[in-house]
Amino acid sequence: MSHRYLVAAAAFFLLLALPLVGQESLLVEGTSVEARLQQLYLDYLNDLATQPHIDEDGDVEFRYDGGIYYIIVDEDDPEYFSIIYPNFWEIESEEEHAQALVATDYATAISKVAKIYIVDANVWASVEMVLPQPEDFTEVFDRAMRLLQNGTYNFVLKMKELSE
Repeated sequence: MSHRYLVAAAAFFLLLALPLVGQESLLVEGTSVEARLQQLYLDYLNDLATQPHIDEDGDVEFRYDGGIYYIIVDEDDPEYFSIIYPNFWEIESEEEHAQALVATDYATAISKVAKIYIVDANVWASVEMVLPQPEDFTEVFDRAMRLLQNGTYNFVLKMKELSE
């Protein structure tokens, strides 16, 4: 067997094993990864008095600073952490849609971590990151929320500029 084949085979098996790295902390006997992630997020958000609950998709919905947000629960990738702020701006016309395209591009380009994008006739925002361990989200939650709000602020400012 050639050296190249062995290296390629080893790399392939390593890639297969990577999704399991970090999941050991979530593998509680009798509890699914999804349920463990949900509980992890609910416990933290309850301490912040954000009225969290699990929505029909299995994600965690919570209230924060007057808005409704979601933490996406991805049992296939527990180190992936994403907060979504959907429907924070309704697009009411074709002209506004054209402006929103410019503003989403602008806000995403100048904002750290935040993504601003259009879904149907609404503008959404999200922050997405990969953490060493799912539990590490507590270390970045406050900053992630500030970055998310900064992204939406940048969008709103650009929309005001474009409508003048």
